[in-house]
Amino acid sequence: MPLPALPLAFAFILAALPAHSQGAAAPPTPPSSPGEITPPSPLAVETAAYVYAAANICGFRINPEAFDGLLRQRGSTAADLRLQGPFGGRIRTRFVMLSNGMAGDRNAACATVWRELGTEGSLAANVVAEAKSP
Repeated sequence: MPLPALPLAFAFILAALPAHSQGAAAPPTPPSSPGEITPPSPLAVETAAYVYAAANICGFRINPEAFDGLLRQRGSTAADLRLQGPFGGRIRTRFVMLSNGMAGDRNAACATVWRELGTEGSLAANVVAEAKSP
């Protein structure tokens, strides 16, 4: 019997994301020439897409300072990983895949994201916050 898509997607995400105790990622390599843009690490792309998908599916708000701090640990910045930025295509591809996986079992996905990135997140605290009621 095949495994459900959602737990498998989270298994890949969790395998790709290092535990806090493993330390921060190395800083990105500087561009070899002025004006050249250094591509973000695959881990930074995956992290950004995961947070964007959580905001999309769960309605969480993204805390810009905490989000940028999390991406800096992975050798990039939020400015580098905008959906409309130079690497937006990579991020959008992962965003769609993660969003589709999360939508399969929204309640479990949102609970997992909250445990990882909410107020007392196991990966990083306060990256996402509950949406304000209108």
